[in-house]
Amino acid sequence: MNITRFDTQSHQLNASVINVSYDRWTGRFTLTTDLIQTNANHHDEICNSPTSTKNRPLAPVNIKRVLSTKNIFFNPFSHMAFRLNGIDYLVSVSWFMIWRSSLFQTNSLVDANQSTVSISELLPRRHRRSIILCSYVAVITSIKLGLMLFLA
Repeated sequence: MNITRFDTQSHQLNASVINVSYDRWTGRFTLTTDLIQTNANHHDEICNSPTSTKNRPLAPVNIKRVLSTKNIFFNPFSHMAFRLNGIDYLVSVSWFMIWRSSLFQTNSLVDANQSTVSISELLPRRHRRSIILCSYVAVITSIKLGLMLFLA
């Protein structure tokens, strides 16, 4: 396994792409989305004018919008809320024993406590690593305890 500073993953959520990143050194958990901004109305006005034969269409501009960011280094059970395209979402991150991060769509109109899972694991590679590490610790500890009881 390579040791990397950032764990990143992209997810498709409704009509937008959500980028999830976690900085292992600072404990910063960040959710961003890519906004593609084009000025179609302005472009049509320029192209329809008689003097615009030399004008070329402008390329779309990618802008990153930070949806939510939180330092989860000292808080093993964190929750973050954000709104995207008029829909409320809740991110739940826990790293106490095994890494777990989920994205829920909250139904604020029906019931404040009711939510549906949109994305079950935001960083599956980090989740897999934490399970492997916990399994390794459990096996080594059981071997040590077995040897201590057998030799004692």
